[in-house]
Amino acid sequence: MDNSKFIDADFINLVDRNTPHNWKNYVSEELRKAWHTFTDEQKIMLGKCFEEIAYEEEWE
Repeated sequence: MDNSKFIDADFINLVDRNTPHNWKNYVSEELRKAWHTFTDEQKIMLGKCFEEIAYEEEWE
């Protein structure tokens, strides 16, 4: 699995917040502001957690 999407997450240029199963939709504004302060390992763990939540979405 490529974890660079978590490590190099771009929260400034969120193109489409209506994309189904987008893990970034679950990251709070406060956490986005602090993202750069986390280690790569922490970013991966958090990202995987949000990704798991996003995959449980049900879109009509």
